[in-house]
Amino acid sequence: MVRKNFYTNEIISILSAIILIFLISTFSKISYACDDVSGTTTISSDCSSDFDITGSNADITIDADISSNTNNGRLIQNKSTNTTLTITSGSTVTDTSTIAIENATAGKDFFLLSNAGTITSLGYTISNSKNITTLLNSGLITATDYYGYAILASSGTITTLSNSGTISSTQANTIYIEGTITTLTNTGTITVTGNDTAVDIGIITGMGGSGSLVTLNNSQGKDGDDALIINKVPTNYNVIINSTSDYGQLSVSANSGSTTFGIHSSSTLTCETYTSVLSGVATGEISSGKTGTFGDYSWTLSETSSGSETWNLTISGSASTCGTFTSPLLDNDSVAILDGQINSIFNNTVNTVQTIHSRMGYIRMKDKNLSNQNIQLAYNGNDQEFLKMIQLVNSSKKLNPEIEILNNVGFWSEGSIDIGKISGDSSSSSKSIFGNNITVGIDINMNDNYHLGFALGDNRDEIKIGSSGSNIDLHITTISSYHSLALSKTQYVDFVFGYGDIKVDTDRFYSSDSITYSGKRNGDQYFSSIGFNIIEEINRYTINPFGRLDIGYGKLEHYTESTGTNALHYESVHLHQKNSALGLHLLRKGINGKTLTFTPHGTIEFGSDSSQSSKIITNYASDNTALYETNISPASSAYFRQKISIDISSKNNLMINIFYDRMDRQNKGYDQKVGVGLKYNF
Repeated sequence: MVRKNFYTNEIISILSAIILIFLISTFSKISYACDDVSGTTTISSDCSSDFDITGSNADITIDADISSNTNNGRLIQNKSTNTTLTITSGSTVTDTSTIAIENATAGKDFFLLSNAGTITSLGYTISNSKNITTLLNSGLITATDYYGYAILASSGTITTLSNSGTISSTQANTIYIEGTITTLTNTGTITVTGNDTAVDIGIITGMGGSGSLVTLNNSQGKDGDDALIINKVPTNYNVIINSTSDYGQLSVSANSGSTTFGIHSSSTLTCETYTSVLSGVATGEISSGKTGTFGDYSWTLSETSSGSETWNLTISGSASTCGTFTSPLLDNDSVAILDGQINSIFNNTVNTVQTIHSRMGYIRMKDKNLSNQNIQLAYNGNDQEFLKMIQLVNSSKKLNPEIEILNNVGFWSEGSIDIGKISGDSSSSSKSIFGNNITVGIDINMNDNYHLGFALGDNRDEIKIGSSGSNIDLHITTISSYHSLALSKTQYVDFVFGYGDIKVDTDRFYSSDSITYSGKRNGDQYFSSIGFNIIEEINRYTINPFGRLDIGYGKLEHYTESTGTNALHYESVHLHQKNSALGLHLLRKGINGKTLTFTPHGTIEFGSDSSQSSKIITNYASDNTALYETNISPASSAYFRQKISIDISSKNNLMINIFYDRMDRQNKGYDQKVGVGLKYNF
């Protein structure tokens, strides 16, 4: 009997324990209704129902699971001013109806909405139509229904939206902006698994309105994630660069709007090219910001190919920032500045000797019209002795000789405006030239076979390089002597010897850092020329075939540009020049008018430039260990010159010459001059 009671009691105990465990398990799964909250409150027990945040300055922490199976549409509604709502890591807010968290009550707003847990909704996960000062997400915010948005900014303003977690939607746009988001910083992931865009700025058909995303900072893209997809560019876009394999990429699905591009201040840069930082963006949609600086770095945003709408970001800098410099000789403006200096000096030699040779041809081909210098004294008094003295003076050969020097002296001047253009190529920018020069001279007919002359020239060239603001100002002052020797009545040989003082000012715009570097350098130029001429008279025409050889040597001194990260130092440059030319000068003898005589003439000339290339050695001013070299060749190996002139002479030995002079260079553009000359014979 005792044994029977023992077993009965044992069975009862086991059954009781089983029932107790069942009851504990059952009741533990019961979700209690959520209460409205206010003040400083922590929800630490799971609950299931809609609730409101009320009062003012509410500070609510959700450290539990909140869910709703009801169909009233709003799980959590903010009805407090200056509300702080924090959802802790591991906590969930799950809405199975329309809106998980709503901020839509007039006069109410969120100061901070911070999520480290998971917020899920079939519809709008977070819906704002008023104001949220700061929305932080380090967890998951997701919408799972076809028409759901993870964040709906239907109106009002979200001042700061910072995402370091994941914001996603199944089909519809993940973040839809019909109001304003002032700053969206994405260091996490914003994705959509359907066909819409991750961020849509207020252009969904049927929704109306147009939203505003003022500033977007983004690191999503080149880190294993897909690029951040947006339907149009924000007002400002800043890429976040963490490393060469982790940086932001933005893909724009529609061409609309314009943006200012930049690099976010949190970025860590390396001298590298970051590919596809933007795609789907037309060049006109980047209102500014294709170049800039970031600390000691310079950056350039460039389209992969014209019209591709895909942009790479290239970072460059000094040796201290990049470890090595990019060769400045890869910059087209830098090369064009060097090329412009050298070829302007070469051109000055040719222009100077051409002008002087033209003068010597003129004094041979023109009829001499030299005046005599006579001194006569007059006296009307009665003093006979004084009258005899005056008569003696007037008859004196010593006082009134046929003064051979003055009687054979000619003064002349010539000025011109020079306009030219030299096309660019793959290594050098184009050059537009505006020059002006004036030459004055004096020559003396020493005897029938020899003319001696001296000339002073002032030559200035302004050369515009490319289209970014680079330019050269070049000033050369020359002094020359020239000599014409008659070998026979029809054959002449001419010589020119000259020196030029060179001063150069440069402005070099460097696109890598968007800085203009200025420099000054001096130089010397020595030149000589020999010409051979044949003069033939045919009726009223004078024909002058000629040949000429020009030789020059110059030196440009070393100089250093103005201070800056990419300022350059240039070593001195030696210039060796040799030109040869064959041509024909034709003059029609004077056409006499009532008071003026007109003499038309013209020149054609074929020239060949066999000058040596000039070695250029440069380095960055801040790094003299790395030298960069190149050779600058003459602008052209051949040229063709055409000059037409007309002389207008008066009876008092004054003559004005008006001319047009054009020089076409083989495959290198042209120079053209218009000018006027003034000559006077004593």
